[in-house]
Amino acid sequence: MNNKTPFRVYSSLSFQLKKTTGKNWIAVGDAAIYFDPRTSQGVHKPLLTGIAAAKSIIDTFKGLSDLPFLYAEQRNKYFNAYLTTRQFFYKQEKR
Repeated sequence: MNNKTPFRVYSSLSFQLKKTTGKNWIAVGDAAIYFDPRTSQGVHKPLLTGIAAAKSIIDTFKGLSDLPFLYAEQRNKYFNAYLTTRQFFYKQEKR
């Protein structure tokens, strides 16, 4: 790196939408949950939310489930597990 290259800072916050379903719409992947890229969850977890959304949609069309509740429950499960794992690893750093 030469001295002419500017130093840049980028945010890598994790978040989830509070509301991921509504009338005729559902947010999946990075639109529903965004994971800190340092945790290497950026491909795996959005795919899981997409699969969970697809299953919820199919079950809703079959009359087997309530889409907003089921999908939100699954999404919260993924995000809470991620937060627990992230906290564990971040606590390992003692500098």
